[in-house]
Amino acid sequence: MYQSKPESNRPLVGVIRWDGYNGSPVVTQKQEMGFLKPEKWHSRAPWFFRKTGDPARPLEFNTKYDKKVIQETTDEEIKYAAAAGIDYWAFCYYAKYKGGWQLRDNLEAYLASPLKSRVKASLILLGNHVGTGLSPAASAAPDAVRKDWENLVNEIVPLLRDPSYQKVCDGRPLVYLMQPEDFSKSLGDPSEKGASVEHLRSAVTYLRERSQAAGAGDPYVVGMNSGGIWSAISAPRTTTIW
Repeated sequence: MYQSKPESNRPLVGVIRWDGYNGSPVVTQKQEMGFLKPEKWHSRAPWFFRKTGDPARPLEFNTKYDKKVIQETTDEEIKYAAAAGIDYWAFCYYAKYKGGWQLRDNLEAYLASPLKSRVKASLILLGNHVGTGLSPAASAAPDAVRKDWENLVNEIVPLLRDPSYQKVCDGRPLVYLMQPEDFSKSLGDPSEKGASVEHLRSAVTYLRERSQAAGAGDPYVVGMNSGGIWSAISAPRTTTIW
């Protein structure tokens, strides 16, 4: 996000948080530890991981899944990020009303931190999760997708008002929408290239109206596409600005 900071005349620096390293039995202990198990990948482990000396489980972190550990680690991450000149984190958002999965716990720790003003936050809304569970599943009917979007918007609007939320362009809360094309199709827009996106426009308008009615301002919405998101050669990139 290339918005200049008035006091320094430099761009804002944001970092994506796709949190999978909090000790979760479902995510960290099974998935992430598996990815990092080969010794050649140990250097990619977060700073808070510890080597065990056990070839079967060479890395360890928060095996008892204590949320106090997540909080302490998050507080330290804020200090490191602020010292490194990072202005804000963009958290992939997992809806609380859907259970949040354990990937949400890092965001909760950030929101509870007394240090959060040092590194602001924004949200990445996952378009292909709208109308589904936390993991993308079979497509829902457009009416169900629209209703789920309304639920999601109503949940996040209070966060947009938080003083630690990242604002740009004279006070507009920065919101990323990942995979807007897929979201548009699930809302009922035609899939042909260059076709109408009226349902997507209506969804974004709903976000704007709810945010402004709550006193959070007019969101600055950035479309984010990932290409082959599950491949190591492709990273998310912003493509559209509303």
